[in-house]
Amino acid sequence: MKNKSRKVLICGYGSMGKKYHELITENIKQVKIVILTSQELKGIRGNVEIVKDINSAMSKDCTHAIIANPATMHIDYTCKMLNNGLNTLVEKPLFTGQEQDNQIKKLITIKNKENAFVGYVLRQDIIIKRVKQIIDSGDLGELIAIDAKCGSWLPDWRPDRNYKETVSAKNSQGGGVLLELSHEIDLIMYLAGKINVKCGLVRNTGILGIETEDLASITGLTEKGAIVNIGIDFCSKPTKRYGVIKLSNGSISYDLIQRDVVIDVYNKGTSNKYKMPQDSKERLMNQINYLFENTVYQSKDFCSIDEGIEVVNVIRKVKEK
Repeated sequence: MKNKSRKVLICGYGSMGKKYHELITENIKQVKIVILTSQELKGIRGNVEIVKDINSAMSKDCTHAIIANPATMHIDYTCKMLNNGLNTLVEKPLFTGQEQDNQIKKLITIKNKENAFVGYVLRQDIIIKRVKQIIDSGDLGELIAIDAKCGSWLPDWRPDRNYKETVSAKNSQGGGVLLELSHEIDLIMYLAGKINVKCGLVRNTGILGIETEDLASITGLTEKGAIVNIGIDFCSKPTKRYGVIKLSNGSISYDLIQRDVVIDVYNKGTSNKYKMPQDSKERLMNQINYLFENTVYQSKDFCSIDEGIEVVNVIRKVKEK
């Protein structure tokens, strides 16, 4: 990484804001960090300055920003960073879909969207990159259907906190399984293109005693007619995250927890299983490096602002069904 004066503003110091701070401190030298948070932080590592309000933050001459506060604040903060010339990484989701139309239009029409991207980190998984490479090569033929499943147990996400008090459990802060596990929606669009939602089912099972939906199912079609099925929840154990892709001359099965991928080739009669371990920190570091090493973000391996908007559009359609 090139040596030049860089200062990054981290907006929010929840679980993701803390991860970004720690990874930057450990891996990237000569980067000053400004953290915008209402928390009282003590003994914090690195070359860090703490500010309490956005006006103070914007006076610090930062060159980059990471937006990791509640999703209800993402549109306003994204627009503010871009209008002030900061290269920006926005944690997912880009927004909640509950914002006023004028807010959403402000984001859609902002001129320099290419100076920001959205943190859908599964695009940085080596298994997903391998799956995409196979699909795009055409070696297994035409895409027929793609399924993605993710189940987890919300109380385990932040074991040091009461899960009922976290943003995931609160509608007013952009919680609910559709937004919190929207990784799977972005993942399908990354692998197969836009989704035309045909059916959406959303439920609060009551298992967790929270106000948001904790289970959702999405069925749709890609622009080329492949069938899409997505199932997500955060009210089940054990954690699982896997997918199955059917093509005209084969299939691909992946498991991001067990870290394996199985590739079947019909005309050769072969089936091969590969182990592909990866440290989850590597995926986040790929995003951090991309943020600092570029000024325009156009790689298809990272989620653009327009693609982040499309993810939320899918969620809105599911809730309308």
